[in-house]
Amino acid sequence: MLWIKSFHIIFMVTWFAGLFYLPRLFIYHTTSNDQISNERFKIMERKLFGIMTIGGILTIIFGLIMLQGYAWEAYSSQMWLHAKLGLVVVLVIYHIHCAKLVKDFKLDRMRELLTRLGEPQRSLPAVHIAGTNGKGSIAAMIESALRASGARTGLFTSPHLIEPTERIRVDGRPISEELFVHAFHRVHDTAAHRQCRQELDDQPTYFETVTAMAFVSFQELGVEWAVLETGLGGRLDATNIVQPELCVITSIDYDHESYLGASLESIAAEKAGIIKANVPVVVAPQRAGVLPVVRRLAAAAPAPLEEVSTRRAERLEIGRTGSRFTAVSGDDAIPVECPLAGEHQVDNALTAVAALRRIGIGDEAVRRGIRETNWPGRLEKVREAPEIILDGAHNPAGIRALANYIHRFYDRRRTR
Repeated sequence: MLWIKSFHIIFMVTWFAGLFYLPRLFIYHTTSNDQISNERFKIMERKLFGIMTIGGILTIIFGLIMLQGYAWEAYSSQMWLHAKLGLVVVLVIYHIHCAKLVKDFKLDRMRELLTRLGEPQRSLPAVHIAGTNGKGSIAAMIESALRASGARTGLFTSPHLIEPTERIRVDGRPISEELFVHAFHRVHDTAAHRQCRQELDDQPTYFETVTAMAFVSFQELGVEWAVLETGLGGRLDATNIVQPELCVITSIDYDHESYLGASLESIAAEKAGIIKANVPVVVAPQRAGVLPVVRRLAAAAPAPLEEVSTRRAERLEIGRTGSRFTAVSGDDAIPVECPLAGEHQVDNALTAVAALRRIGIGDEAVRRGIRETNWPGRLEKVREAPEIILDGAHNPAGIRALANYIHRFYDRRRTR
């Protein structure tokens, strides 16, 4: 009966392979729903389907063997136990697949939630920002310049450094804990209402909840301009409910490949998914392969596109604590003092200037706003002796920027 045992071993290996992939599929299904790549989920699903198909064929073969009386009773019972366990795995996979078809990783849940909240996002002129690196810095510069122009501003960013209230800022300051709690209860109670629960396919995620809280807070506090930073994606990001006045695509590089895809092109397609018809787009200087994707999506929308690479930083001076230059585009020239350290912040500041020009912000507000930008955790010096610098670099591009800064200004000093 050696060949029967061989079949049984193959069956067991297949079954355990299915068990290996099942938790991973479940994690992809339940983690940050709206930001997960549809393509990635389908790849995982196809692997599971193939594995379980082999398991099903082996189950049929074992069944035929037993019907012919070639397997003894004890071995038969053991095999059927494994077959039943395999059936349970298949049923769980089927349940996840059906739930996936229902959700389809769309923005329906967020849209329904905001409808129940009175669509607060519709009352907000907004700048919507997506990208891999520089989102927070550019958002902070744009918000600061809008505030310098006299507007009441709202800024939504993620993640926070110390307190969750940092994610929602009005006029440059995090909202109070009381307002944060108030916004949470309004969003949570709306989502928990029986009628709303029937419309939503699941409870809102943490990011969806805080995004809705930002919209609610901005509306209640009379915000005149909102600056919104996406989470890790763009196309299916909870912030992509908004109809902005301007879209900004910052530097795109490798990050969150498990969710957004393994190539720069696929990551760019997700990030540039915030582009909307007739909404101007400003795109920062990019690595090769990214701009063609952004251009294609802008043309398809259609949306007017400005490439920041056409702007120049003349008379550039870069120091340890920031940079000075003149941002030039044709006849438009604006002196810029950027207080954020690092050579990469020059491109970020140029992108902010281009964005602010697009929405009609004057020279003085642009200069003052960028000069007064405060954005902690980005090459931030927190101590002089010994000199301690904090930076939140967490992906290859961010680490390269940090390494370039250290090499440029601390090459002859002992660092650790």
